[in-house]
Amino acid sequence: MPWYKAGTVSVVQNSNAVTGAGTAFIANSRVGDAFRGPDGGWYEITNIASNTALSIAPNYQGATTAAGIYALAPMQGYVKDSADALRALVNQFGATLAALGTASTATVTTSITDATLGRLLKVGDFGMALPAGAQCSAVGDANTATIPGAYRMGAPDLNKPAAGQGQLLVWKSYANYVLQMYVPATAAISNLWTRTSPDLGVTWTPWTTPAAGSTETDNLVVDPNGALGTGAFGGQVVSVVDRYSSGAPSLAPSKVLHKITFTNTNNQYSQVYLDPKRAAGVTSLDNAGAIAVRPGETYTVSFDGFADGVVGGRRIGAIAHCYQANTNVTNLNIAGPTVDANGAWTPYSFTFTVPADIYSIWVRLLAPSGVTTNLYVGNIRVEKLQPQPGLATSGANSNITSLAGLTTPLSVSQGGTGSSTASGALANLGAMPAAGGFYNPDFVSVKVGGTRPNLAAQGMHLLWNTAAGGLTGEGAFVCNKGGGTGGFSWRSIDTGNTTTGPTMTYTYAGVLNVPGAVNQNSDRRLKTNDIEIVDGLERILRVRPVEYDRRDSFDSEEYPHHEVGVIAQELFEIAPLLVTPANPDDAKDAWKVNYTGLIPYLVSAIKTLKAEIEELKSAGK
Repeated sequence: MPWYKAGTVSVVQNSNAVTGAGTAFIANSRVGDAFRGPDGGWYEITNIASNTALSIAPNYQGATTAAGIYALAPMQGYVKDSADALRALVNQFGATLAALGTASTATVTTSITDATLGRLLKVGDFGMALPAGAQCSAVGDANTATIPGAYRMGAPDLNKPAAGQGQLLVWKSYANYVLQMYVPATAAISNLWTRTSPDLGVTWTPWTTPAAGSTETDNLVVDPNGALGTGAFGGQVVSVVDRYSSGAPSLAPSKVLHKITFTNTNNQYSQVYLDPKRAAGVTSLDNAGAIAVRPGETYTVSFDGFADGVVGGRRIGAIAHCYQANTNVTNLNIAGPTVDANGAWTPYSFTFTVPADIYSIWVRLLAPSGVTTNLYVGNIRVEKLQPQPGLATSGANSNITSLAGLTTPLSVSQGGTGSSTASGALANLGAMPAAGGFYNPDFVSVKVGGTRPNLAAQGMHLLWNTAAGGLTGEGAFVCNKGGGTGGFSWRSIDTGNTTTGPTMTYTYAGVLNVPGAVNQNSDRRLKTNDIEIVDGLERILRVRPVEYDRRDSFDSEEYPHHEVGVIAQELFEIAPLLVTPANPDDAKDAWKVNYTGLIPYLVSAIKTLKAEIEELKSAGK
C-alpha cells in the first residue's frame, strides 16, 4: 500500500512530539508504523493522539523544522495480523471446504434445464427432488426432450401418446440413445407409455404400452374363464349370468354360455364387453381388461349367438372399441356383425386390422336404445392372425420373406425394379450393365476402396491399396491387355469430339512417351541454401555410362530391353542426390535414378571445360 504523506509536520530537536497540519493520522497509521521525518531519519510511532498529533521514538534527531515533509510507512505488523486472521478462518472452515471436493469450486446451474457439462446441479433441476408446490420444467414437444430429467406436458403439447396433461421422463444411456416414458395425468387412461430414439431425437420409435391390466395374447378364449363385464347408460338395465345352463336354448354349441339381458326403456345405449379378466356387474369403462395390440396387426373376433327376441326390429351389434392416443379420438369403433333374432344358434365373426396409434382394444356387444332382449353367447374367441409364410397379404406387412407366382413386376415406386429381366431392371434403376454394353455415367466424384484379387479379366481396372511398386494405400490403374499391346493413353479432344490433341502413352514395356515438354517446379521462392556446383566435371568423369539389357521385374528370367544409362548403385557413390535406394525390407523394390538431375552436373562440367579452353587460348596467344 502507498505511504501516507498528506500535509506537513512540525518537529523539535530532541522532542518526541510531532504536530501535523492538514493530516489525518488516525485513519492512515497504526502504532508500530514507521515515521520518516524531515531529516530523512526513521522513527517508530508510539502513540497517535489525534489526526494532527502523534509521538515517536527515539526523540527527533534532526534540526527543528516547521512545515516539513514526512511519510508514514506500514510495517510487518499488518501482515502478521492478516495471517493470524486467515489461519483462524482455515482452522474453522478448512475441513468443511475440503469435504466438498470439486463441488466447492464448480459453477452452479443457471436454470432448471441447464445441461452444461460440469455444472453443479441444484435441488429441483430437471424435476429432481422438487419441493412441495414446485413444478418441473414444461416441454411443448416430446420429440425435442432428449436431456435426462422429469418434465410436464399440457393438453395442447405435441407428440405425446395420450390426450390431456401428463409427465414425461427422459433417460440417456449411452452415445445418442434416448429413452422416454410418459404417464398421463388422467386416471381413465393411466397407462405407461415408452419409446426410444437411437439418434438423439432425430427419429423415434412408436409409443407403445400394454394397457393397465390388459391381456396380450395371440389366441384369447373367453369362455373357460367366463366373466363378462357390463356397462349401462342413463338408467338402463344390463344383467349377465355367467356359466348359464338352466333354460338355455336347445342345440347350444358350447357348455359354457352367458345369458345377457338388455332392458332398454329410454334412448340410451347399453353394452357388454367380452372381458375375461372382469367380474360381472362392473360398470366402469377404464383400461383394465383391454387386449394389448399393435398397429397393423389383424384380429378375428368370433362367437356363437342366440337372441330370443328384439323389440322394434333393432339388432345388437358387435364392435371393437379402441382409444387412438395421438389424434385424441377416444371413441373409435370398428363395426362388426349384427345379431339376428332368428330363433337359431348362429356363428358370428368379424376381422379387422388395428389402425395407426392403437395399442388397446375392447370387444363389446352394443344394444341400441329401445332394445329389450335376452342374448345367449358362447365360444367367444379373439384371435390374432399371422401372415402365411412366403405369401404376400394386403395392407401393411413387416414379415414378407418371399413372393411366389408373381407375374406382374413390382414397380420401382413399390420397391421393385419394374422389370422381369436383369437388363430391364438395370435400365429402370439407372444402374450400369453387369457385363458388356456401353454406359455413360456422370459422376461428380468416384471413390474406389478395397482390392480386386482376380485381374484375369481383360479390361481396365481401377483399384486401391494393391501394394504394387512398394506403395501402400495407393490408387492403382491396371490394364489387362488381353491380346493387344497394353499400356495407357491420355489425350484431349475438342467439344464436338472431331479433333484430338497429342496423345501421351505409357507402354506395356514401361516407356512413357510425352509428345510435349515435361516441366518441373523450379521457382526460387521454393528454394533456399542454394550453392553452385563447381565440381561437376570431376563427378561426370567418374560416371560410368553403360549399354545393357534389362528385364521388367526381379521375377522375370528374360531381358528383352536393350538400353543405355547408368548403374544406380555406382552413381549413388558419386552423386547420391540423384539416386533413390531400394527399401531394404522389400526384396522387390528397385534402386531408381533421376536422370534429369544429371543436367546440373553436366552444365557445371561444361562451364569448367569452357574456362579451361579459354585459359589455353590465352596461353597460346
